[in-house]
Amino acid sequence: MIKNFIFLEDDEEDFWLFERCLRELGLAVTAVQLASLEKIEEKINTFNPENSIVFVDLNLGGQNGLKIFKELLEPRNFLSCVLSSSDNPKEIEACLSGGFWFYSSKEINVDRQKLFFESVYNLFSLGKVSPARLMKLRAQQ
Repeated sequence: MIKNFIFLEDDEEDFWLFERCLRELGLAVTAVQLASLEKIEEKINTFNPENSIVFVDLNLGGQNGLKIFKELLEPRNFLSCVLSSSDNPKEIEACLSGGFWFYSSKEINVDRQKLFFESVYNLFSLGKVSPARLMKLRAQQ
């Protein structure tokens, strides 16, 4: 069962929208914002990859989200998704081939953003395989 949606997001308005979506959906998850590389390094180990999904903004305070994923999230088997305002096909391909599970645009439309979060939640809460287990299986390929 998914317990945490962890947002690596430095934009307060975006995080507020994400929290609003989760609240309106009534999902039993805790929304956590880590808005800087320092906070990520300090706090990421306090979360269990078995019941957490990380949503990464690719431009986190000037930091490269793919690099953060490779250095801090992937080695700990955190299943991670991109939430980006970019729709650059090369960037999308680099993220998906680099290990992210999903790439989604940040939606201005609240209903579409809610549908994305609800789908991700249901996919991993109703399934028999934890997010961390999927990451381990992927690493073995």
